[in-house]
Amino acid sequence: MKLRVLSPAVALSLATACVVLWQHHHVAVLWDLAYLLDTAARIAGGAMPYRDFPLAHAPIPFLIQAAILRAFGPGVVYAQIYTALAGALGTMLTWLLLRGAWRSPALAAFALAAPLTVLGLFCVFPFPSYDCDSALMVLLALWLWQRMADRPSTLRAILAGAAQVLPLFTKQNIGLPYLAAVVGLTLLLLLQSFAGKAREELSPRHLLQFLAGLAAALLLALFILQMTCGL
Repeated sequence: MKLRVLSPAVALSLATACVVLWQHHHVAVLWDLAYLLDTAARIAGGAMPYRDFPLAHAPIPFLIQAAILRAFGPGVVYAQIYTALAGALGTMLTWLLLRGAWRSPALAAFALAAPLTVLGLFCVFPFPSYDCDSALMVLLALWLWQRMADRPSTLRAILAGAAQVLPLFTKQNIGLPYLAAVVGLTLLLLLQSFAGKAREELSPRHLLQFLAGLAAALLLALFILQMTCGL
């Protein structure tokens, strides 16, 4: 996609990032941030969640912050920068989804995505959060599905399928219903395809490849958990 076409989305994303950073300057630090960063610091120091200390949440948000701590050292400013960038990415993905849904002029997608500059993923609660991270993963998974539907291929189908498990391992009570809905709707599309009533451009082969990518990613994640901390 040309930069000129993307320029409205870039403007919205930058505005979102600015609002998130502005929020950091007048919203008091909450316990939620300390809990997430303290857990991430344990992981960055070599402790294994679930095995070495109890953790009631899915691992991805803590692993992201642990990687940031390992790369840049301690400091809340890095978490703040992360929320600004992740919020901007969420707005960008939403714009891309809106633009692709109707294949309409960029102005329509701009108008519908504009509220995200003040109501985006991290704009209201400007701290790293498993809820916001999981919503970001849902947007990414939906965008990859849309890309697969627009231009089906084996690689796109497998990647899109694998991405559907990311929300589950970011926050369970968002990711599990989302994953169940995706699998159910994909099976419904398959039944419609076999009955000759499908409206989608996706063939049964691509839908099966999508489910194969999803299953492979889920099994790989469970295997990694078993090999590190034990299911």
